[in-house]
Amino acid sequence: MVYDKEIQIDNGRLLGSIDRQTNISVFKGIPFAAAPVGHLRWAAPESVKPWHGVRSAKEYGASSIQIPPEKGSFYQKEFLPRPHIYDEDCLYLNIWAPEANNGQRLPVLVWFYPGGFVWGSGSDTSIDGTELAKKGVVVVTINYRIGVLGFLAHPDLTRESPNRTSGNYGLLDQIAALKWVQRNIGQFNGDKCNVTISGLSAGAISTHLLSASPKAKGLFHKIIAQSGSVFAMKGHATLENSEAAGIRYADSLGATSIHQLRKRSPEELLSKPYKAWPVVDGWLLPDSVTSIYDKGQQIDVPMLIGGTSDEAATMPRGVIKLNTFSIWAKSTFGDVAQEYLKRYPAKTDGEAWDNFVAAKTESIHWATRKWACQQNNTGTEPVYLYAFRKAPSGKFSEQHGAYHMGDLVYAFNNLDTLDRPWTKEDRALADLMSSAWVNFAKTGNPNGGTLPFWPAYTRADDVIMIFDSKTEAKIDRRNNTLHRLFDKEFKANSAYLKL
Repeated sequence: MVYDKEIQIDNGRLLGSIDRQTNISVFKGIPFAAAPVGHLRWAAPESVKPWHGVRSAKEYGASSIQIPPEKGSFYQKEFLPRPHIYDEDCLYLNIWAPEANNGQRLPVLVWFYPGGFVWGSGSDTSIDGTELAKKGVVVVTINYRIGVLGFLAHPDLTRESPNRTSGNYGLLDQIAALKWVQRNIGQFNGDKCNVTISGLSAGAISTHLLSASPKAKGLFHKIIAQSGSVFAMKGHATLENSEAAGIRYADSLGATSIHQLRKRSPEELLSKPYKAWPVVDGWLLPDSVTSIYDKGQQIDVPMLIGGTSDEAATMPRGVIKLNTFSIWAKSTFGDVAQEYLKRYPAKTDGEAWDNFVAAKTESIHWATRKWACQQNNTGTEPVYLYAFRKAPSGKFSEQHGAYHMGDLVYAFNNLDTLDRPWTKEDRALADLMSSAWVNFAKTGNPNGGTLPFWPAYTRADDVIMIFDSKTEAKIDRRNNTLHRLFDKEFKANSAYLKL
């Protein structure tokens, strides 16, 4: 039976619900920052004003303004099947909290969603926190600003900022949510001193970025990152280049100032393309992540990172053909493109496609290895590395294998949010994997229960955990040739993107 439950937080009283069968309480649509509208569009998040009476927390808040994946596309069908409300007033979080005994404080898992910093939501059914909460963690999912509303840099914005910076509003939202957790999570039986930040793809990249930000110090104590790191997208944007891109974007809309852009509707803003990407701004990110790690200045916490074996297998066929293969190679590998093309020649559309998918997939494996190795080199806390190789059951299995985001519903133990013919093997793997995630959130070590022993990662032995029909820790051979090419290209660009 589900009953009402009231709780007091810093801004007022909330009305959520509690399921007495599971003893899990749920609170949705909690504002963690003021609505980023009007003069707060492209501004650091501000505090929520206290409310009078009891505020309902039984429905999700709006998701960030975005252009979602095309209807009928793979990721729209798999992960965004439920209609969403999209609005600039989007800074809400959701909580699933077990009832605790004798004042016990439980570990907290905060989730940042995927979507390339251009789409996504903290209220997708695939990340419902009920099943993880049943295993003893408080789960928090948040919304953060994305696209042009989350990452626009512009000289006007830099001038009006007290920190003389612009462009990282989505990351500032994540930090504001973590500060809210520090102030309030105790009311939900959570331990503010045991917070794990977690995410997939853009969400994983976010955790990597926050680990290099002095503004996030003390707000989290562990990291789980699935299929993403800063290296996966070849680095960062500089503030100077991002401001120039912002001027070009404003010009495309016929706007000569931020004041004019703030008067434009969200629909008008989305009508023109803008490359949404975090910025090394000298304040939130004082330097590139790779430089911060090289100096040993990262937030040194235990990490669990990895990805899927067929990351790029869902890319639409025809994106790359023989006549565009060399153009793509030059944009991806820069000064080492000729070396890549010599080692991976293509004479047909099929060969071009296979090479493209292999390189896109391997880039994420390279990115997680590079992050793990940097932490090994200059950090003191362990890294646990994994690869997810189980092709989810169903009609896409043969075509897509263990695709990008395919491990999400296993980690959350939420298989039934996807319409697939799940087997006992799938369910056993989801239970095992989600338990490992919960173990790590509790202690900083995923080991325990029925999980085979998972050693911390070192470059010397290259042993990682393989999640598959048979889950085991073993040496994971990667494409060293591609990894060397990625290293060369990354070094040539000094870890910065050319916008």
